[in-house]
Amino acid sequence: MSKSEVLRKDLESKSILKVGGAFDAMSAKLVEINGFDAVWAGGFAISATHALPDASILTMTEFLNVASNMEEACNIPIIADCDTGFGGPSNVSHMVKKYEKAGIASVCIEDKTFPKQNSFLENSKQELLSEKDFVAKIIAARDAKEDPNFTIIARTEALISGMGMKEAIKRALAYEKAGADAILIHSKQDSPNEIFEFSESWGGTLPLVVVPTTYPTVKLDELISHNIKMIIYANQALRVAHASISKILKQLKNSTSISDTSEDLSSVEEIFQLQEMYNIKKQEEEIVEIDVTETSTNGELKAENERDLSVFSMEELIVRIIALSERKLQIDKKTNFQIGKYHFNPDTQLLTHPKETFSLTNREALLLELLLKNKGEIITRETILTIVWENDDFFSGRSMDVFITRLRKKLNLDPTVQIINSRGRGYKLIG
Repeated sequence: MSKSEVLRKDLESKSILKVGGAFDAMSAKLVEINGFDAVWAGGFAISATHALPDASILTMTEFLNVASNMEEACNIPIIADCDTGFGGPSNVSHMVKKYEKAGIASVCIEDKTFPKQNSFLENSKQELLSEKDFVAKIIAARDAKEDPNFTIIARTEALISGMGMKEAIKRALAYEKAGADAILIHSKQDSPNEIFEFSESWGGTLPLVVVPTTYPTVKLDELISHNIKMIIYANQALRVAHASISKILKQLKNSTSISDTSEDLSSVEEIFQLQEMYNIKKQEEEIVEIDVTETSTNGELKAENERDLSVFSMEELIVRIIALSERKLQIDKKTNFQIGKYHFNPDTQLLTHPKETFSLTNREALLLELLLKNKGEIITRETILTIVWENDDFFSGRSMDVFITRLRKKLNLDPTVQIINSRGRGYKLIG
């Protein structure tokens, strides 16, 4: 299920969605870790992290880059605050296509004129577009989206601008008719009464969304009882980050030791958990860092192997086709092997000698199994690369040589067992 589907399903099924505001990938990940239903990529917060006013200064591309980073970091939906839509209907259409393609689940656009100013800025200009002009933007957004689950949230600032309750409801109904999927009703009063009045007078069918920044005492059950379907905690993470960073920097500037600030810091371990550092170990089992200076014990990494693999003979092409078609025959048929004093179990990927047991990586196991199944016979480099690496380019070739060296080291407990290089041709296993 896509993230846009998840968001739409939650809007329909849950009593109220809790959405946490974020300003970058890390804060978005923390929103997810702490159990929120979705992430709000807020314009105010993102502008602040660029040390710029929330006044249509950043471009759509800059906002989209941040939202895309959030989307890649999280498994929950991202709702992007897109201010006024970055221009007219054509701009909105372009914006929706870009955000949808980036995996964003929802966009929110507001009915202010461009350039806008933050709704809570004292003595600021809070001018609204005409209802007709904003309806055109909603229609453009609706027509631009390809995924029917992609959600368009229409935000009316009628209460913020002082145009009154009647105008707010009139506009919200028009936005529903134009194709919006939800209505964000915004207020800067210090109580939720204005929001409650709107919800009680609301005659539409769309879910209502609120941002209780200026009325923080409102209770969740109060919002639910007034049919509010989504609450956005838009800027709390930004504000605590600002306060905490300022505090710790002041302490560091005035302290004689970092230890004076330790109790206020997250541990390095907590950051590792956020970064999923411990998953890297698993991923790295299949990754080989090729040292261009590294050579095998027999010195087989010669210039002759560094040929241009972009052109290959018909014979090599046939080898590729046969190798791929026989991969399951050669690799998937698991059997245990005995060679010299070694025992190899392909299922467990354990190579056992009386003195030591080695746990092989997937690719080491595949390579050894191929050599064992063809013991005493030369297997061409092209065949090995095609079967085990599924690619016979130069870098895969260097990787293969490193793996051969690794296997040789593991097999050197029995001198009768050897992987022999046939210069310019391939390898064979004897023992």
